[in-house]
Amino acid sequence: MSTQPNQTPLPAIPTVQRRDPITAEVFNALGAAIAQVREQGVAGRPADALHAFALLLARMVIPCRITTASHNTPTAAGSVTYTVTALGERFEQANMTPYYGRPSRGDDWVIHPSVVGDLCFVVREVDSEGEPVARLWILREQIAPDDCVSAGGEGGV
Repeated sequence: MSTQPNQTPLPAIPTVQRRDPITAEVFNALGAAIAQVREQGVAGRPADALHAFALLLARMVIPCRITTASHNTPTAAGSVTYTVTALGERFEQANMTPYYGRPSRGDDWVIHPSVVGDLCFVVREVDSEGEPVARLWILREQIAPDDCVSAGGEGGV
């Protein structure tokens, strides 16, 4: 590992695989590396909590564009999916259902879908079982009030 003048190389952090136990040795090595980065900085620059958070956020929230929409006219919300491509990365995810930003779940409401070219985000998270998931955050879907279905099955609002 390269170091800046007067910098000590970071301690080796053992690699673990998914579902491997995190031992005290691994945890302590990680803690020591974090403490050292905070003291020395990164590439000669101070590393504070805000900087570290920004770096983490950039890996967790990926700006994307919609490249395909399953519908382009007002449609029941539960039927609309998207294919998205990350900006500046080789990442494409097909048939994504919005998890964040959707104005309605299921088919009780009709929405105006987002359109091809719209900005959106893929949020990388860990689900309740510890598995990684990618969730779509859509920005421009809207309820189509003239096409909505009320609880009684009638059109309109």
